[in-house]
Amino acid sequence: MKHIVMFSGGIGSWMTAKRVIAKHGTADTILLFADVKGEGRCLTCDHRFSLHINGRGPCDVKDDDDKYCGCTSFVDNPFVGEHPDTYRFIDDAAAKLQAELVTVMDPKKRDIWGVYESRRYLGNSRQANCSIELKQKPCLAWLKDNVKPDEGKVYVGIDWTESHRLPAVEAAYAKWGYKAEAPLCNRPYLDKDEMIQAAIADGLTPPSAYAKGYPHNNCSGFCVRAGKSQFKMLLEENREAYMFHEGQELKLREYLGKPVTILTEMNKGEKVNLTLRSFRERQESQKSLFDDDEFDFGGCGCFSQFEDDE
Repeated sequence: MKHIVMFSGGIGSWMTAKRVIAKHGTADTILLFADVKGEGRCLTCDHRFSLHINGRGPCDVKDDDDKYCGCTSFVDNPFVGEHPDTYRFIDDAAAKLQAELVTVMDPKKRDIWGVYESRRYLGNSRQANCSIELKQKPCLAWLKDNVKPDEGKVYVGIDWTESHRLPAVEAAYAKWGYKAEAPLCNRPYLDKDEMIQAAIADGLTPPSAYAKGYPHNNCSGFCVRAGKSQFKMLLEENREAYMFHEGQELKLREYLGKPVTILTEMNKGEKVNLTLRSFRERQESQKSLFDDDEFDFGGCGCFSQFEDDE
């Protein structure tokens, strides 16, 4: 029996792997990590690598003046995908656990903004299509190709405070023939701080996001499921990253021709859209403006919401 741990780089997925290995050993345990960083982008025009002829150059995308940029240099975007320290933790933890680490990626090599553009839908707290395209589908494809349903079991990092999410996860994997479990929903019940301390005791340096105050270690602090408090934290802690995502939201609104936003707010009893730019400008002009949203961090649920047609 193969034991497949959905290994995200968060402290919960690490503790889940610890419990699975303690019960089943390392030989048949696989840590499955879905990398969401996508491919490199052009240094000149910011277009994705695959939009260039033969993946090299010159650029196969015309600008507003109907010209090609002619670039040949590509770089990973530092503001999409996981934080470099998360990749470090994933490698360190896998080595310490002595279990096989398998990394999968969207076959189209999209990052989160590539998903929103191709699906013509901006992810938000209700529907995070980035999770579906960049995590769930690549992981499910790997499962179907490598592990027969009756020869494998899937483990997710949901803990006892999120046990209400587990039935949906179990039902989704059961539809594909796999059994899913969440070891952290069982005793002994641990909170996040206790897991972090356990990692330190094990000789690991936990992901830096937790020390900065982020409740979840995902996507370098940017997540469409996040609430205002986390976006405020990102703006203060990594303004350059915030400004990148602010610009991407504005570009997508223009591309779709719709006033879509990640955030919303209540205005005279009605829910209205709130752009990242408006949020930033109001936050910078009046820092206490969103104090009522102090605990609005949102939730991390990349493997707790599934599409019906999958």
